[in-house]
Amino acid sequence: MKEVKLAVLTAEELQVLLEVAVRRGTAHESATEWVDARSAPVVRGRRFHRLAEEKAFPSARVGRRRIARRVDVDAYLEAELTKPQSEPRAPVDDAIGEALAQGKLRVLKGRR
Repeated sequence: MKEVKLAVLTAEELQVLLEVAVRRGTAHESATEWVDARSAPVVRGRRFHRLAEEKAFPSARVGRRRIARRVDVDAYLEAELTKPQSEPRAPVDDAIGEALAQGKLRVLKGRR
């Protein structure tokens, strides 16, 4: 007869154990998962190819397909999302007024 072991856990302990197991399973899965232009998260199609050729993330060609590891694409996306945004542009009216004041822009009367 087989020896049976019984563990008694609270709901919180069981939840923690399940979360750890899921994290370990998905971390290994995403580290070995390869994506192409069709299956890549967010970055798809021509943009995927352009970024891969610009070496935004490591990639390889397999036949006619260009593939990259999902973790590399995810890391690129995370870095892009955490980049500080550029300063907001001045309203168009201010830019036109500034150009007029500096003499870079002239108002011409047109013929009708």
